[in-house]
Amino acid sequence: MFPSATPNPRRSRGALVTAVLVCAVPASTASVALAPRTTARATTVEMAVQRRLPGVDGDGWADDDTINARVSDGVPRTADARCSWAVVTGVDPVAGTTERPVTRTVAGVKETLYQRTCPDNRDSWYQWIKDSTKTRLVDHVSSTAADKLKSLVFRTAPARDRLVVNVGTWFWVPRAMWKPISVTAYITTPVGVISVTVTATPSRLRFDPGNKDDAAWCDGPGDAWTASIGDAAVSDCMYTYRHASDDEPNKRFVAHTAVEWNLRVKSNFGLSFPLPHARTTVTTPVTVRELQAVLTP
Repeated sequence: MFPSATPNPRRSRGALVTAVLVCAVPASTASVALAPRTTARATTVEMAVQRRLPGVDGDGWADDDTINARVSDGVPRTADARCSWAVVTGVDPVAGTTERPVTRTVAGVKETLYQRTCPDNRDSWYQWIKDSTKTRLVDHVSSTAADKLKSLVFRTAPARDRLVVNVGTWFWVPRAMWKPISVTAYITTPVGVISVTVTATPSRLRFDPGNKDDAAWCDGPGDAWTASIGDAAVSDCMYTYRHASDDEPNKRFVAHTAVEWNLRVKSNFGLSFPLPHARTTVTTPVTVRELQAVLTP
């Protein structure tokens, strides 16, 4: 049994839709290939997709037996976004009772069987999804998240062009900006939305003074210095220069300030795992002067 040729085919529980999600296209595009069985109903489905798809999020087009759907950023506007996908498991015939994902290999490409369910109804859909799809979506959304992380603002006290030898330099990120950033990418297909969200949570702050000393690390965004605190106060996010920058090119040290982020991936098809830490760095040239005591008679 195959779904009728409508944008959102509905299937009764237990029915199988042999639609395959593929990604043999550029990074910003994914494809959904319909692989119908050789039945009379399958021929009807194959012919039905030879037309322009309705205008929906991730607007697509059809060519031969492939439906192409653009990867879009942001939360899908359709109610279908509430639907979830889960890996279908089965008994391993070799190990006996051990359950494992139901997979197959087509033309050398591994595919996993997923079940799609939606709230407020009793319908179910089954679909083969190529394993490369997950990687493609994660790469896309991770790249988008990295672009957003670069917008952070760093502060120092004293100001970067007025640092002083043997006076502690405070560095920090405004607390209003020290918060998780989430980015979602999704594909809208005739059989449902597939989405991936990457959440980046700031963890540590790093200041590389640019004078060959070790970098200074601190947990959190650091404390903002104010005049009421006074010059003698100390901070966990602080570095003290011992030499002036007079002998450096342009009379400045090329310092670098960075934020380390914890990344986690979550999707509506059962994918949830941490990614390696990400670090966003801003070049921060600083001028360090040495105060001279002036003696008067």
